[in-house]
Amino acid sequence: MIEALKIPEERRVKPEPPRFESGKPMLFVGLSERHSFEATQGVPAQWQKFMANCGEIPDKAHPIPVGVATNMDDDGNFEYACAVEVSKFSTTPRGFAQLRVPAQKYAVFPHREHVSTIGATYSAIWNHWLPDHNISVADGASLERHLETFDPQTGLGGVEIWIPIKDAD
Repeated sequence: MIEALKIPEERRVKPEPPRFESGKPMLFVGLSERHSFEATQGVPAQWQKFMANCGEIPDKAHPIPVGVATNMDDDGNFEYACAVEVSKFSTTPRGFAQLRVPAQKYAVFPHREHVSTIGATYSAIWNHWLPDHNISVADGASLERHLETFDPQTGLGGVEIWIPIKDAD
């Protein structure tokens, strides 16, 4: 079992109730960097760098990019990849990583506000919603799926946060 991580609270929000999904195995290619929950300021620049080069990624299964968070440690550090889902691994552009995400159950939380406030939604999920509902987090990748209505120029339009879980009663 993975203990609930304590994510710094920016401001208290109450997440909308999640829906539960059974995710299929997925392959991603993207730009991966290490961050901490205390300092995520580098993520927007990472997205800019990724978007400037994501056209080079072959075999896209879906055109809308995804954030993939993995390898979380007890000190609040994690790997974050700005990525696209691919149908197969072929030629990976220089500096990009390949990620395999196995089939997993997820609690899927909507984030409807500006993308810059996503940290508050994560904080509410990890620090309050999961423990309050006795949901056990699985050791797996968390996903940020941009909705088709998401506008990277404005940061509005919606994101879904997919948290890997062990059970969803």
